[in-house]
Amino acid sequence: MIKILYSFVLIGMLIFSINFTKFITNKFKINRWILAFCAPLVLIIPSVVFDNLSNVAWFILIFIFFVMCIMFFELNRVKIEKRQMVMKNNFRTKKR
Repeated sequence: MIKILYSFVLIGMLIFSINFTKFITNKFKINRWILAFCAPLVLIIPSVVFDNLSNVAWFILIFIFFVMCIMFFELNRVKIEKRQMVMKNNFRTKKR
C-alpha cells in the first residue's frame, strides 16, 4: 500500500513540477545553468548551517530540490524543441 502511495506522490510531484516550469517560463526568463548549480545548494547549505533539521524541513528542502532538477531538464527539453540548442553528433558515417 505504501509503494502505491509513494508512486502517486512521485507522479504528482512530477506533474506539478512540469506545470510549474511552464508557468514560470511564461513569466520570467530563467538561466538553466544557474538553476542546475543552485539545486544541490538547497540541500547542502542547510545541512552545513544547521545541526538538526526536522523531518518536515528536510521534506520541504527535498521537494524544492526535486522541482529545481525537473525545471532544469524541462528547460533543456523546451530549448531543444525550439531549436535554440543545437545537438551535434560527432559520428562519421562510412561511405562505401
